Amino acid sequence: MLKLGDTFLMPETQHGTEHLYIVISDPDPEGKAVCVNVTTAYAFSEKTCVLQKGDHPFIEHESVIRYQYAKILDLSLVEKALSAKQSKFVCEQRQPCSNELLCRVQEGLERSKMVTRSVKEYFLNGKKNPDDKKKS
Repeated sequence: MLKLGDTFLMPETQHGTEHLYIVISDPDPEGKAVCVNVTTAYAFSEKTCVLQKGDHPFIEHESVIRYQYAKILDLSLVEKALSAKQSKFVCEQRQPCSNELLCRVQEGLERSKMVTRSVKEYFLNGKKNPDDKKKS
C-alpha cells in the first residue's frame, strides 16, 4: 500500500502530461490520502514550495508543488493504475521522498493560498509528523 512520503508518476488527466505525485498525508481508514504534484516552475507559478534538482531523483530542473491541484486520492485506485502497466501513458511508482522534502511540501500546503479549503482541512485533521514515517 502506498504510504506517507511515497511518490508516483501519472498524468493529471487521462490525456495529460505525467507529473510526479507525492503522498503527503497518512492514508485514512478508507485508504485515502492527500497527494500533490510537482510541475515545472514558470514565472507565473505559485512559489510556496520550490524544488531544485537533487531534491528528489526525478526532479531535473526548478520545479514547484502545484497546490491548487492537491487532491484527496483513493490510494487503492492509484495502486490499481500503477499495477495495470498502462501503454498509453506512464504510470509508475518512484522513489519515496526524503523526510526533509516531505516536511517542506507539507508546510507549503499549510501556507498555500491556492489549495482548496476541503483539501487543507482534510490534511490538517489527519496530519502526522513525517519523522514517524517508516522507510522500507
